[in-house]
Amino acid sequence: MDNLFKMGSLDRVLRLVLGVCFLGSALIFMSGAWQVFFALVGIVAIGTASIGICPAYIFLNISTKE
Repeated sequence: MDNLFKMGSLDRVLRLVLGVCFLGSALIFMSGAWQVFFALVGIVAIGTASIGICPAYIFLNISTKE
């Protein structure tokens, strides 16, 4: 089970900050398809940062964990 959690602390913080920026931008500045795209990217970034699991890292066997 521990091999699922391959995200380091810096990676999680950066994803959280970028996710909040993408989601905020989508809600404040965007409209239409771009709003949906930026909101989805933000939600995915916040979700992966909060649980510490990135499906791409598992698939590609990448780890940023110290």
